[in-house]
Amino acid sequence: MKIRMKSLIGFFVCLFALLAAACSSQKNLVPSHAVTYSTPGIEQLNTSEIYQVWVDQKPLQVFESKPPTERLCLTLGCDGADTARQQKRTMAWTNFSFEHKAKIKVVKQKFAGSLTDIIVRPKSGLNRDYKIVSKDLAKAEIVVEVINTNSKISIEYIDDRYLAFRQIPLDGLMIFADQLETKDISKQPNQLDPKTYVVEYGAEFNFEQASQSSRVYFAPGVHHLGYWEIPEAVKHVYLAGGAYVLGALNSAVPAKRFQKGFTVSGRGVISGEHFPWRADKRKKGLEPCVNDKGEAVDCWFNTVKLLQLGTDKYLLEGITFVNAPSYVITGFTDGDIAWNANDGEGNSQAHKDPLKNALYTEELLYSGMLSNFKVLGNWRWNGDGAAIHANSRIQDCFISPFDDAFKTYSSNGTVEDCVIWQTDNGAVFQFGWYPKTVSGLKVNNLDIIHAEWTGRNQNWGIFNFADRGYASGSKNILKVIKDSSFSNIRAEGPVARIIGLENQVVKNQAFENLLFENIWVEHLLTDEEAKVLVEQGNGIIEMESLDWSGNPVGRPANMINDSGDIGYIKNIQFKNLVINKTKITNENAKTLGQFTIKTQGKQVYFK
Repeated sequence: MKIRMKSLIGFFVCLFALLAAACSSQKNLVPSHAVTYSTPGIEQLNTSEIYQVWVDQKPLQVFESKPPTERLCLTLGCDGADTARQQKRTMAWTNFSFEHKAKIKVVKQKFAGSLTDIIVRPKSGLNRDYKIVSKDLAKAEIVVEVINTNSKISIEYIDDRYLAFRQIPLDGLMIFADQLETKDISKQPNQLDPKTYVVEYGAEFNFEQASQSSRVYFAPGVHHLGYWEIPEAVKHVYLAGGAYVLGALNSAVPAKRFQKGFTVSGRGVISGEHFPWRADKRKKGLEPCVNDKGEAVDCWFNTVKLLQLGTDKYLLEGITFVNAPSYVITGFTDGDIAWNANDGEGNSQAHKDPLKNALYTEELLYSGMLSNFKVLGNWRWNGDGAAIHANSRIQDCFISPFDDAFKTYSSNGTVEDCVIWQTDNGAVFQFGWYPKTVSGLKVNNLDIIHAEWTGRNQNWGIFNFADRGYASGSKNILKVIKDSSFSNIRAEGPVARIIGLENQVVKNQAFENLLFENIWVEHLLTDEEAKVLVEQGNGIIEMESLDWSGNPVGRPANMINDSGDIGYIKNIQFKNLVINKTKITNENAKTLGQFTIKTQGKQVYFK
């Protein structure tokens, strides 16, 4: 009896222990709020064999972009992608949506040599946007808890595929942790509405049906769209999470000039991987613009952009843009840039102006928003990111261009809370190429996680005016870039050039009342370091190197040069500019700051 009683007691003790363990286990199981996406037909696309990613134990699709193998021009370096081809670079990305917190696990399946660390960028986001939970170098694994929605996170493995001094992973991985779509400004179209054209996976796109619809809804799956000029009736193009649209959208067409309200939204992808470089709209994007040698050339006005906006009250939200054949997101004119529709040899006479003396000036009165969009997988010249349109707001973006990240050609634009991965071409903020009047720009809170420049080319730098003189107006009319601020900008890793403002060629260009505040640069390259990097990419250092118009390509590290006639430079202020952990002052600007300054009297101030 005693033995039986002991057995019963032992049985119940074990039972209670098992129940307690089960309850404890259930208690620790937190239901996942992450929304993941799948793409029917994904086998048609490039996906990563290098990275695996999970969110809250759910596997994620990891896409991949590579430099195009075809050059479409005749000489080495002619499209800018040869170094990336030689290095066999890749850029991978994935996305999901969530509400509160999400835990992501990344494993690098293929790494070269010894793995010494795994880092996360932007570094400023640590304990604000994300927390590092654990690293296991033996398993090539990192676990990160994402705290804030709409975070853009780079996971970087320090192995033999990592350029240590330049701090560049040759196999990049971006994770886009979006907010739930219910939190978006734009709402999903009703698929049952008769005015909504739902494009299912596997269905051929019906252009006629689309032209009679108010909304076009791309369901999850791969869609072969091609170049599409948006009809007047269409007010909303929606890409569901998991939709991968091979094509380009152009709403900058005459029928939509005076329309109010056009939206492109969702969680899908627009990819230009099936277009040739510098694809020609006039040929439906099937062929490039070419010169008499048969080479692809820049014909700006006629090149296919992945998204061209040409209506008032536009909204872009949540979309990822990859593999662009040219400029990624633009308007109809972007100021006067369309005037530079040259033949690729710098030939920019006025008779080539496709706008016929500044038609479509109503674009200056448009307003709109670009929110939580992503741009990456750009490998060739002219892969600019986005224009800061007049009266526009850009927020929560990620841009990795192969030219300028932002075209700052219009007034009253705002940019906030963006992450930039600048590649080996262009500027982060480009003011230049022709004289212009711009005011009221407000830029705040940017993380430049990489600046891959291998030289100090005249059109490169964080803030730059490419002094090249394309102009459709009189050289006797003063143009002023003024009354604008750039604040709280952090640049990680080595940077070749911070600022270049000049009017040596464009002598009617003025710069006035520009504020650069709380600018932090981890490391500004010395001349010796910059000379070494020239051999690693598209960079130029020597001022003796001339471009097609006979002007020097190489420029100083930081330059403010007033050589105008009616143009001038006045009141340029740097407040709390920190380079190499040292605050730049009036006393050390020329030494530690590597500034070359030429102005009429004292016009540049360091505070």
